[in-house]
Amino acid sequence: NMISTRRANARSLIRKLDSLDSFIQLPKTRPGSEHSFMMFPIVLTDMRKVKLVNFLEQNGVETRDMLPLTNQPVYRKLLGWREEDYPVAAWINESGFYIGCHQDLAEGDLDRIGELFEEFFSLPKV
Repeated sequence: NMISTRRANARSLIRKLDSLDSFIQLPKTRPGSEHSFMMFPIVLTDMRKVKLVNFLEQNGVETRDMLPLTNQPVYRKLLGWREEDYPVAAWINESGFYIGCHQDLAEGDLDRIGELFEEFFSLPKV
């Protein structure tokens, strides 16, 4: 029941945010696959996440950074990884984040999240 509610919340968020596809990349689930949507991943298409994440947090929407691996010192030391060798991962580290998608979110919460994204992307850019 919890996972089906999370999936329904994800479908709702995708519908609410779909019109912003020139600004954000929304999650997609491959055919034949399922997603539990413990969190809802978002990657900005052409800007760093800091301003949007701060805006969401200031308006009561919690965010979490994605889990970067390519910039972790242990991987540089053990495997010789350099973030600059993985430009897509570097972009996700700078522009990707999660918002909640848990089963306790009401439709009004999801509406508010959608409204905040729309408000942010309609603000004049400084």
